[in-house]
Amino acid sequence: MENGDTVEVNIDYSACMYAAHEVFTFIKQNDTVFLKAHSEINSFENRKQDIQKRVYNFQILGQLSFENYFKYLKKEDKPKTDIH
Repeated sequence: MENGDTVEVNIDYSACMYAAHEVFTFIKQNDTVFLKAHSEINSFENRKQDIQKRVYNFQILGQLSFENYFKYLKKEDKPKTDIH
């Protein structure tokens, strides 16, 4: 990311009678990456939550980091092909 860049990650994990989504926004300003988030659940009760912009602390070995999650998807989320 360069200064001034914004990356938005939209996640929709709705199923059947359960509707839910989250939006994570990464913003780089002055060589610092910030994160803000919004989540919304609409099922039998509606709930919303906003996390205000805060510094995103990247941890190389952090299990919940987006970097490690994307590396996992790149490695594991590939179509299985069987030549036999």
